[in-house]
Amino acid sequence: MGSETQIAHLLAQPASFTPNFTAEHSVVLPHSLQTVFDRFGSGETLEDSVRLSDLCSTFRLVTKDHVTLSKDQSLGEVRCRGLQASSEPVSSDGERSLMRQFFVLQEVVPLLCGLYQHTVTIAGCLTSDRERNVALYETSAAGGILVWKLRTFEELAPSEGDGQVRTKVHERIQGRAPLLLRSTVEKETRRAHTIHMEQYHTLFT
Repeated sequence: MGSETQIAHLLAQPASFTPNFTAEHSVVLPHSLQTVFDRFGSGETLEDSVRLSDLCSTFRLVTKDHVTLSKDQSLGEVRCRGLQASSEPVSSDGERSLMRQFFVLQEVVPLLCGLYQHTVTIAGCLTSDRERNVALYETSAAGGILVWKLRTFEELAPSEGDGQVRTKVHERIQGRAPLLLRSTVEKETRRAHTIHMEQYHTLFT
């Protein structure tokens, strides 16, 4: 699953970038906010949701650390992949620490109408903000393909009739791909993103 040198090279790519494609999608799940966040906002359970993609062939968690933000910053405003790590949470009146879980995975992408299978190594991290019900997923792949995905969780009023608790999960993707690959990457990202999220409910059965 990619050499340690290759993974380090991917993680060293700039965390900040100007996006040239975007995607958004939401789902409502019949579970409490805490239950849903535990499943989709935590690095420890990340593999379950990543493997919903039919492209994912291998996955493993790597290092886990903390990053420090000011109390005025939100995950929707930052790029955490390039922030300096701290092994322990920082305690300060003006700062707060968030857990960051790194991972590496491989996707097998069919090309030429399925005649050729191309394996892509992807490295990234998920940063969790349980206090504000937000998680940030950032990845880097060979060829300069970068993805920033903000996942927000919102507790909804119980559904009428049965009073079932509900949580809305909204994902906003910003990505960048080289010009020659942008159209293909954007199309596949939008397709996979929608299908992927619509399968979230299966992780509770």
